[in-house]
Amino acid sequence: MIETFLQDVDWGELDYLVVDTPPGTSDEHLSTVNLLSSANVSGAVIVTTPQVAALSVNLPTISLL
Repeated sequence: MIETFLQDVDWGELDYLVVDTPPGTSDEHLSTVNLLSSANVSGAVIVTTPQVAALSVNLPTISLL
């Protein structure tokens, strides 16, 4: 679903793309980062809660950026 959303939709020229993912495993986050890595993205902002569980899910995603 994420691949279809990011690759098969003609978004045109974008200044920002906001992706809000549900809590849980980082599969959605990793898929999003992997797909956007070839899209010439110049930056990213990751917002998370300070709980240890949330940070442990998001750290692998941050390391890919």
